[in-house]
Amino acid sequence: MCAKNADVGKRHGVYIVCHSCGAIQPIIVDLIEVGVDVLNPIKRNCPGLHSLESRKEFSSDLVFMRGLTRRMFRQMAQSIKYAKR
Repeated sequence: MCAKNADVGKRHGVYIVCHSCGAIQPIIVDLIEVGVDVLNPIKRNCPGLHSLESRKEFSSDLVFMRGLTRRMFRQMAQSIKYAKR
């Protein structure tokens, strides 16, 4: 099913993003094979998903997108508010 969905997206020029809430280190190769372009989120504190090792191993085939925290959103909002002055 994943590969079929990725094929449709690829035919239309869409990047395929996979969101996961878990330790998916063992299936990253499978995700790349079915056409996933971006893996989200990559969290430092996720047991079983070694983000630094994964980036080193798969960065030529996959973009790693970090998850956003509430703190990051607050900082962005403050920056925007400051820039509008």
